Amino acid sequence: MVVKVWLGALCRVVLGVATGIDGGMEPAAPSELPIGRLQLMEVVDMLVDIARARATEHGPSAPCVGDVAFVAALALIQLQEVERAREQLAAARAVLPETDLRHVKLLDMAGVMLDAVAAVE
Repeated sequence: MVVKVWLGALCRVVLGVATGIDGGMEPAAPSELPIGRLQLMEVVDMLVDIARARATEHGPSAPCVGDVAFVAALALIQLQEVERAREQLAAARAVLPETDLRHVKLLDMAGVMLDAVAAVE
């Protein structure tokens, strides 16, 4: 549940889209996270721990591991930690199914945002 909450919040803030419970997406009004940088860094640590636990339980190539890596990538993009975000995005892309158009679209959008952040460094 915590991963879904952060997915919704970070998609809204980083990608500018609201993700629906039905898997749909629509443009979202600009927003900010109600936490600071240090708290978001703690969220990343928590997500990495969740991914590790899911990999142990379901195997490293399970889509649920990719979901967490994607959310961690969004948090790292927000933190402007380009290299770590790139690693998490690559991990997500490696295991999330290419047949799921929603995942593909979100991954592509995150990649564009990551490139934009990297360009201003």
